[in-house]
Amino acid sequence: MTINFNPPLGQPFKVPRRRTAKLEPPSMQRPPQEQLESAGPGYVQGKKATDIENNFFIAIKASGQVDWFEFQPQYIAMRGIPGGLQLDYILSVASIMYPFFLDGEYWHRGPEQQEEARREVDQINDILDGTGAYPAQRIPGDHLKTIELAKQALDKGLSGYYIGLFTS
Repeated sequence: MTINFNPPLGQPFKVPRRRTAKLEPPSMQRPPQEQLESAGPGYVQGKKATDIENNFFIAIKASGQVDWFEFQPQYIAMRGIPGGLQLDYILSVASIMYPFFLDGEYWHRGPEQQEEARREVDQINDILDGTGAYPAQRIPGDHLKTIELAKQALDKGLSGYYIGLFTS
């Protein structure tokens, strides 16, 4: 980039400046309404989704209560970096955020995995403390096996039913 120190007569000298984008934290960003649409079966907001994540997505669309949501938001560190923490969904209903972990049976069946799940809930609650968000909730995979069950689980989750519950 070259700077012209001799502007044409009658025009003021302008200093070129780079503009920086202002970003909000991931939990506060509001995806556009079109992101409520899936990219196709097995995808949510352009990311690959499991069956239970896809069922929950369909329940969100069908509910009509959710103002916005984000699928697999990343906290603390970037994706794939040790120390990163990833929710499955964070929803906003009437300006209140609801963080959800969706627990598939394979990944959350042993005592070590359950202890890790408790730690993740504590960590995300610490991160979102003071934002007005509900405490993080873990929904067992057997509550999400069908779309009807996922709709019931969403209703229960928005009422706080899963707070403090972990997979057994």
